[in-house]
Amino acid sequence: MKQVRQEVYETNSSSSHSISIASWNRKTIYDTLIPDEDGVIKLTGGDYGWEGGSSRDCLDKCNYCAQDTINNQAYSDMLAEVICEHTGARLVVFDCDGYIDHQSQGTSYDAFSSKDTLKEFLFNPRSYLDIDNDNH
Repeated sequence: MKQVRQEVYETNSSSSHSISIASWNRKTIYDTLIPDEDGVIKLTGGDYGWEGGSSRDCLDKCNYCAQDTINNQAYSDMLAEVICEHTGARLVVFDCDGYIDHQSQGTSYDAFSSKDTLKEFLFNPRSYLDIDNDNH
């Protein structure tokens, strides 16, 4: 099950992931990633199953999106473009060898409705990724 709500508490059914996308306001100070000495940011994806937890960390959110869009070239391209524009990186390398639980694949797709929305999800510290299940 996939739900995206803006700035609200999320509840989840069994093995569901959710994202919350905060809106910019004048007090927002964006997080960022630092490219390596060659101007590269490497995303490694990860394993996103039932482990549970929430993250506001921009690298965690970028890695989740990288893993979630591994089979969607248009979204992968958009992800790289937004990261490069925001961080000044010259290149984003995807080296993902993980998985997203089958019930939650595509959870990040609503963040890709525009480059601005994706930036708010990835770099706004009030936006977060929630991974949960009802087996805790």
